[in-house]
Amino acid sequence: MAPITPEDIARGQAAEVRFQAWLEASRFPYFYIDQTMATFARHLRGDVKRPDYFVGIRGIGLLGFDVKAKTIYRGQIFFDAEEVRRLANFGQLFNVSIYLACQKPRGDGAWWAWVPDLALRPTAAGRPGVVPVPVRELQLVSFREPFDTALGEALRR
Repeated sequence: MAPITPEDIARGQAAEVRFQAWLEASRFPYFYIDQTMATFARHLRGDVKRPDYFVGIRGIGLLGFDVKAKTIYRGQIFFDAEEVRRLANFGQLFNVSIYLACQKPRGDGAWWAWVPDLALRPTAAGRPGVVPVPVRELQLVSFREPFDTALGEALRR
């Protein structure tokens, strides 16, 4: 995986802030996960990746969301296969469903991808570390709608 540039870090942090503001506006219980290595079991490092947020769903439990600021190339979003694998491992180990929430460039919504589905996809020809997904196959959610509306649409898909 290529090193993350300071610009990409800033874009990712801005996407997380917008996602959190949406959760706040929707009045959903959530918590942000501290991603520092000191807060994680040493023996799991490299095998699992924590999502950025856990959202509480009454009567169901937690859903994990890893928020991304992705760029669309030729109608597709490209995911890091190793990151998808590690998120899927986390979901299995802790029995929690995880979505990747890829912020739209203008910040008015996101494309959601369910991690278990991504983990089953083939990598790109000639690029084994990359999982390409056409945006038309992802769940587009609007930050103008409440979180529960977006979630209901995603679960029906």
